[in-house]
Amino acid sequence: MKSFTQPGPKFNLYGVYHHHEYGGSTYLLWSDHDPSEQEVIVACGMDFEPDKDEWISVDPIGDAEIPTVPTKP
Repeated sequence: MKSFTQPGPKFNLYGVYHHHEYGGSTYLLWSDHDPSEQEVIVACGMDFEPDKDEWISVDPIGDAEIPTVPTKP
């Protein structure tokens, strides 16, 4: 598994969902800018096939949107 550590203070976390014929795949990525579709495809190593009605959604994830599960006693 790759590191989930923020690479620098200017990087934001993005949630990516690849909708495909088998359902969907979810990815997280860091970027210092709003990534283009092509940047997302390359960074996530997707086999993206838009001719098969596949599509990608990319959304920024703010710190306040990341829940934490309490530790077990």
